[in-house]
Amino acid sequence: MKKENNTKANLIKSMAVPASAMMVLSGASAVILANDDVNLAPVIEEPAPVESVITDGPIGEPVESSAEITVSEETETYNSQESEAPAAAEEEIPAEDGQSEDQQKEETPDEAGQTPDVTPEPAPVTVPDAAAPAPETTVQKTETTAAAAPAANAKAETPAVDKEQEEEAYREQYHFSNEKGWSNDPNGMVYYNGEWHLFFQYYPDGVNHGSMNWGHATSKDLVHWTEHEIPEVFKASTDHGMRFHFSGSAVVDKDNTSGFFKDGQGGLVAVWTLAGMPEGASWGGDFGFQRQCIAYSTDGYNWVAPDLGIERVVLNSDGTTRQLNDKEKDFFKNVVLAEGSLRTVIHNADGTTTLVNEDPLTNGDFRDPKVFWHKESSQWMMAVAGGPLRFYSSKDLIHWNPEAMQDDIITECPELYYLPVEGTDEYKYVLSEGGRWYQIGDFKEVDGVWTFVPDTMNGPTGDVPLRLNMNYAPDAYAAQSFYKEDGRVVMVQWMSNWSYADNSTIRQPDGSKVTLEGIRKMLGEKHNGQFTLMADLSVVRTPEGLRLKQTPVAEYDQMKNLEVKDDIVLDDKSNPLEGIHSQQFQFEIEFAPEKGTEKVVLEVLKNKDYQTTIWYDVNTGILHVDRSKSMAAEQAPADHMQNGTWFKFLQDYTAPVAMTNGKIKLKVFVDNYSVEVYAG
Repeated sequence: MKKENNTKANLIKSMAVPASAMMVLSGASAVILANDDVNLAPVIEEPAPVESVITDGPIGEPVESSAEITVSEETETYNSQESEAPAAAEEEIPAEDGQSEDQQKEETPDEAGQTPDVTPEPAPVTVPDAAAPAPETTVQKTETTAAAAPAANAKAETPAVDKEQEEEAYREQYHFSNEKGWSNDPNGMVYYNGEWHLFFQYYPDGVNHGSMNWGHATSKDLVHWTEHEIPEVFKASTDHGMRFHFSGSAVVDKDNTSGFFKDGQGGLVAVWTLAGMPEGASWGGDFGFQRQCIAYSTDGYNWVAPDLGIERVVLNSDGTTRQLNDKEKDFFKNVVLAEGSLRTVIHNADGTTTLVNEDPLTNGDFRDPKVFWHKESSQWMMAVAGGPLRFYSSKDLIHWNPEAMQDDIITECPELYYLPVEGTDEYKYVLSEGGRWYQIGDFKEVDGVWTFVPDTMNGPTGDVPLRLNMNYAPDAYAAQSFYKEDGRVVMVQWMSNWSYADNSTIRQPDGSKVTLEGIRKMLGEKHNGQFTLMADLSVVRTPEGLRLKQTPVAEYDQMKNLEVKDDIVLDDKSNPLEGIHSQQFQFEIEFAPEKGTEKVVLEVLKNKDYQTTIWYDVNTGILHVDRSKSMAAEQAPADHMQNGTWFKFLQDYTAPVAMTNGKIKLKVFVDNYSVEVYAG
């Protein structure tokens, strides 16, 4: 690197710690420099895939690595400010949780809103050319933190990770990840009796997508997790037909509205998508094979699938009906909302019967129910999609009435957050479209049905809802929040991407097809699944309007074990974290670039061949997380078509981030081979 002029910076806080057990990364330490002549980027011996997530701010073998910050006229920054998402009409529907194996292996678009996890490598902050006077950049509030050892869990069965293990070179340490097998969407998230319960799409017998179960893990603090056996109710089965368990949610039925619990007591109720058909079934093709079912629990570990006694008949393709046989009755015994091929029988007082279609849209993409208590109408609400968005209401969690059928919104994993607007007494509804995009608005009765109504419309005729990016890199998807009665909304996402997580068949520009092996299988890992940081959600008012704010939960602060408080002036010899090595750390820094500074650059997970760079372009206000050099090109997932555009793993991801009072504040979380950057 060429010699650069010195730049002054004030370092207020700096922290670095070895990581706890939840995701995989190799060691990285943090160093703050003001001179391009000194390289303090993390050092890694092996090329590593970097899964990165850029968040709208308020919105090999494990080895050592360090972090470097340099200031220069060519400083690069990675921005996580909010920006408008592309219009829905330009997006294809991503493959759902329960897509068939053939569908998933074929070059299908990503799941709606899916953002691949990207772990940026350390990015150097460069200084201007020596020929020019060196602009000063003030660095304020710099924190680097790594995860501490996991705490013991009273109900520990199989700790997810007790310590870094050499055979888990790519497993996250202070994020949650399953110990073995495949995982994707988070499910059934609920806080109950002092524990956070996290369920997730899970296939324990291989690192590729398979028969979907619900994995289960618990935590006392959102940081240290213990994995448990798959509850019997949520186990996949092919013994008497195909019975797979797709995404869903869980709530605390404290008032026993369902009637499942003893008088005066409540418990947990889960509602999720049961996919598949009973043995010998030959119907339902035109109506799909997804429906919503229910189970209950008094402790979160042991679950019961009740026989609801709801009478249904099969609707044949020719319009005739037939009764269910005993196997079919057992298969559908706990279904609360059936697909179009099953009609609910209502016996009227006059002796006639009515057949009810519980999906008014009669669309086979009918999954991912998210249930929440709606205080205004004193009843339960459910958002369900997989394709078009529907809303339902219920007094007892069993019998559901259709509300708005909003088929202009196409998404997977829908959720409606009720969030406070910071600094006010106001609350707003935020519609999450799979964690990829969001809309801000209201949830109110329109023409007699409860409907999500966006606040802002744009487009040539003013009739297109304003959709905003929830994240800016491609490795965060299927967002879900924990159901917690005190109103706290904690969200987490699957940190991966269908483009490289599973084996896939892609079409080349010449029309030929090539099968690509999933990246974890290619790397020889025994696990394939990790989740983003847990984040508290709120809404903030910005010059552009209301925006979603994501803040890593304060519980991660417990992992800090080093703090540097003294103000220092950075030069080519400054290294406040010299001798500290960890590949799991938090880093909080605030830059105040002086006039003439063009870039602020941080390098992470760096060795002589590879690095990830986080940099801010002062002139354009664009934040970059550049993973184009994060691993060997021959090991990286191949470029291929995704949602109408060519997806590249090794590329630079960007987001607009405006300076506030002439400053840029970043929170960087590095965990083995993942990087998450929060800005603003």
